[in-house]
Amino acid sequence: MRPDLNSIHNYKISRKLSPLAQNKQLMQYLEEITVYSTSKKIIKDISSLLSMPEKVIKFEFKYYFFRSFRNSLNIFSLQFNYLKILRSYIKIYFIFIYLLLYSKKKKK
Repeated sequence: MRPDLNSIHNYKISRKLSPLAQNKQLMQYLEEITVYSTSKKIIKDISSLLSMPEKVIKFEFKYYFFRSFRNSLNIFSLQFNYLKILRSYIKIYFIFIYLLLYSKKKKK
């Protein structure tokens, strides 16, 4: 069976580990899922759509999944909504433009 994003629903963390080790294990898993062919394709498509580096999209991808992990339940709470992701990237893009335009220091 090829690994893909559907395997995220079966992911569990051992509760015998320390919280720090659990977090580290979760981050390693998130790094692994970004190399799946389906997630690579999603990252590449979003990157080309928004003209942003794949590295940034990959980070946001992992951040989204990290935030959706419910530690108390030991599951990912995924209500996957492409519209939310797109809205998030557009928001980041506008914040970046705002910072570029208004962050210049005036010379006195």
